[in-house]
Amino acid sequence: MEDLYDREIDHEDIALRYAKMKNENPEDPIFYTVVVEAVEGGEILGGGEYTAGEEITISAVPDDGYQFVRWAGDLNGTEDTKTFSIQENLTVGVVFKVLKNPYFWEQATDLGQGWKLLDWFGYYYLPNPSNCWIYHSLFGWIYLIEISNSSFWLYSDEYGWLWSRKDIFPIFYSTDKTGWIYLENERYYDYSKRVWVD
Repeated sequence: MEDLYDREIDHEDIALRYAKMKNENPEDPIFYTVVVEAVEGGEILGGGEYTAGEEITISAVPDDGYQFVRWAGDLNGTEDTKTFSIQENLTVGVVFKVLKNPYFWEQATDLGQGWKLLDWFGYYYLPNPSNCWIYHSLFGWIYLIEISNSSFWLYSDEYGWLWSRKDIFPIFYSTDKTGWIYLENERYYDYSKRVWVD
């Protein structure tokens, strides 16, 4: 005699049979609805009506300047796309968060494994988009605060707070030097003293 615990269970078939039992006419298909909640910072794709047991895909798409964090409502997890067989009505929400330096993160070319390239800014490593610390290929670890799409502050242990913008980079205003400097690799030109400093 076959052991009941060793038998393969078809959960999808059981759910469909149960849904048909609740329906007055078992030949009519059962439909489930995915309701997507309006959210700030992006949108949810995949809402609508589906046949019971149908494989569906729900995706979270952040707006510019936002990042996907997690699902809310009847879904959970941190993957921005979910594919599954629908077995019930769902209300789906999502949590997005504001990126701290959206221009730098979104306008750059993604080189993979956290490395990015912004044509005028150079190569940098972004370990966490919600954090302002980056590793710049020329300047090492810097703390970056974007003011606009072309203007920014950065902090470096070596140079302190520096301000620059896209059209003059790598010329910076240095709060430590109270003047303008030109950064080049591991040295800088001090415009007030008219000397290169190593």
